[in-house]
Amino acid sequence: MEPYRILVGLDQTDLAEKVFHQALAIAQDRQGELRLIHCLNLEFHEKLGSLLDAGVGLQSRIHLDDLQQSDQVKHLKQARTWLRKLCEHAAQADVFCDYRIDRRSPGPLLSYLAQEWSADLIVVGNGKKEGWQALILGSVSQYVIQNSPCPTLVVPAGNQEQQQFPPQADLPPASSET
Repeated sequence: MEPYRILVGLDQTDLAEKVFHQALAIAQDRQGELRLIHCLNLEFHEKLGSLLDAGVGLQSRIHLDDLQQSDQVKHLKQARTWLRKLCEHAAQADVFCDYRIDRRSPGPLLSYLAQEWSADLIVVGNGKKEGWQALILGSVSQYVIQNSPCPTLVVPAGNQEQQQFPPQADLPPASSET
């Protein structure tokens, strides 16, 4: 019998730990395995001012490219260290875990990988973006719910109720471990 495959979408926010622990609890209950997916945040909206400055000649484009490359290398190293620690934590709980870091958009990537890996469940968080962020950046959890080939568990920020999609998905109750 194949293990219950759980694809876990993680960003480096406070909610990520809650998402990981929920997925780990399900994997332990179902004798499953985890695949952690982290998409590097290109932070385009945060660097818009620098990009505009470079476009009108107020900053050197070469200098901006060097800074951006340095930031990306730093973020990649931090993400690897963080994901390795999560995999070690899962191994201590006797759950196989691996990870993947990617630069693509997380919603489409999670939906694609769920199909490619034959995932039984996707677990994502919903950090509740506000106003223009939700409009411009979109919602990863909403995209996955609408495009996933398997059930999706959305772990909310704060103390809201978690949601299962489709609602009749047979998932164990939330773990008290966080």
